[in-house]
Amino acid sequence: MFIKRSTNVSVKKVTNIKVRELRKIMTTIEEIMRKHIDVEKQDTLIMDAVKAMEKQKVRCVLVASDTEILGIVTSTDVLYKVVAKATDPKKVTLKEIMSSPVHAIGPRNTVPEAVEMMDKNKIKKLPVINEKGEIVGIVTTTEILATDPEYINTMVNLQLPVEHTSVGS
Repeated sequence: MFIKRSTNVSVKKVTNIKVRELRKIMTTIEEIMRKHIDVEKQDTLIMDAVKAMEKQKVRCVLVASDTEILGIVTSTDVLYKVVAKATDPKKVTLKEIMSSPVHAIGPRNTVPEAVEMMDKNKIKKLPVINEKGEIVGIVTTTEILATDPEYINTMVNLQLPVEHTSVGS
């Protein structure tokens, strides 16, 4: 007995897969980035920065001068570099615990490019800087995984031990 297969179903299925794959590699950072990011001066006290983070419901602040990004401070930095060392957050500034230099990406870059940069540098957050040098947002592992959960293995490998430096050194 001969069974005729419908080629329309398989062609449609293959086309849908190709479209999804193409969409995945063509998604730009601008499409998925968070547009709200907290930017603070380097002399901002940790206590004030944490209050701002909590109020704005973000997990990091960019540390910047009037002309450039100097560093980034995450909630993990605060936990390990201030709280775990029983240091007074009213006496420590962002400059003392920030991670620097900061790697950034452009809004027109693609998600795979962001994943590659995060993987190469073992970082979880990328500020988004436009052609004029302005901070326009941030992309994190959260946005990337929401776009494509297949990146989970790469994102899990971004865990690096937090630097165990003394505050003020």
